[in-house]
Amino acid sequence: MAQNPFPELVKKYMTRTGLTDTTLSEKLRVKRETVYRWRTGGIKSPQCERMMECAKIFQLNPLETYEFLTAAGCPNPGAYPTTLIQSPPAKGPFSAQNGLVPVPLVPASITRPISHPAQFFGHQILLEQRIFKAWQQIPLEHVVITGPKQSGKSSLLNYVKMIHQYDEPALRQGQKTPNFSKNYSWVLIDFENVQFHRPENLLRFLLKELGFSYHENNDLIDLTERLNEQLQQPTVILMDNIESGLCSPELDDRFWGYLRYLGNHANGQVGFGVASRYPLVELEKLADEQRKPSPLANVFSEIELGPLKEEEARELLSYVSILPAEEEWILQHSQGWPLLLQALCQIRLDYEGRPDWQTVGLEKIKYYGYLWQTTTK
Repeated sequence: MAQNPFPELVKKYMTRTGLTDTTLSEKLRVKRETVYRWRTGGIKSPQCERMMECAKIFQLNPLETYEFLTAAGCPNPGAYPTTLIQSPPAKGPFSAQNGLVPVPLVPASITRPISHPAQFFGHQILLEQRIFKAWQQIPLEHVVITGPKQSGKSSLLNYVKMIHQYDEPALRQGQKTPNFSKNYSWVLIDFENVQFHRPENLLRFLLKELGFSYHENNDLIDLTERLNEQLQQPTVILMDNIESGLCSPELDDRFWGYLRYLGNHANGQVGFGVASRYPLVELEKLADEQRKPSPLANVFSEIELGPLKEEEARELLSYVSILPAEEEWILQHSQGWPLLLQALCQIRLDYEGRPDWQTVGLEKIKYYGYLWQTTTK
C-alpha cells in the first residue's frame, strides 16, 4: 500500500488544519526550526512524544494516527482500531499472510470522511456509469454531487481522489481502480478549510498538487495561463462544500471568473467534480446573489447522493460482528444511510452485552433525523 513519507504527512496535516511553523511550534513548545525540519525532511527520527501530541493537534482519525506515527518511526499499535473488524479472511487484502496492515473498514469517527478507499461502501454503479464516465474522454465534463448534510459526499470525493493511488491488492474485494485514472491528476479542495478562502493559498496548493513551481508573484492570471497552455495530462479538480467558497468575500468574482474560464478551456483537459448540500439551481442562485460568476457552467451531470442499496448496506454490516436480528434492526432504522449505519454499529459495539443499546442508538440518530426523513419523502 502506498504511504506518504513523514515530511509529506506533516505538510499535509499542517495545511489541512491551517497551522504554520510558528503556530505549531508554539502549541508543541518546540523551536520553529524544529517544525521546519520535520516538514522538509531534516529530522528523520523525531521524538515520539511530540509526534503523539502532533496527532492530537492535527485531530487525526485512528487510521491517520497509525500511518502518521509509523511514518515518524513511532509505531503505536494502541492507536489503531481493530474492534470494528472481524478476523481477517484467509485470503485477500486484509490477510496477515500478505503483510498488509488491515484497514478499519468502519471508521471509528463516524462524522469524518473516509481516509482509505477500502472504507468506502456502495455507489459503485453511480461511480462507474456517471461520475468516472464523465472524465473518461476529452473534453472532460463537470459533475455536481448533491445531498443532505453528512450524506457521504465528502467521503465519496475522498474516494474519487484516493482510489487511483492504490493497487487492487490494497483494496477491498470487488473494488478496482478505474483503468483510465492513473494517467490523470486529481486535486481535492475542501472550502470548509478557511485557508482556501485566501486566493494565494489556494493558488499555491493547486500549483503544488499539479507539479508546477510556485513563486510569490504568481497570481490567478499566471495560473490560468499556465494551466491553459502547459497542462500535459487530464486534470480533475474536486471541490467540496463549494457553497462555503462562493460565500467567501476573499474569493471574489475575479477568482470565480478565472476558475470558470479554466473549466471551459485548457484544451478540455480540466474537469470539475463539485459537492454541495444545495442542488445545482440553488448554487447558481447563490452565485448570482453573491454577484459572482458560477463555476458550474456546462454541467451535464447533477447527481443526488442517496442512501446505500440494501445489498451495499449489508456488505458494510458484514464486517461487524453482530447477530442477524441486530443487523436487520440496524438496516431498518438506518434506512441505508452510511452515517446512521456506522453510528448504530458503533453504539452496538460500545454497549456490548447491554440490553439498552437500541434505545441509546435511537437517541443518537434522532439528531440526524433529516436523513431518514429525506428517504421517506
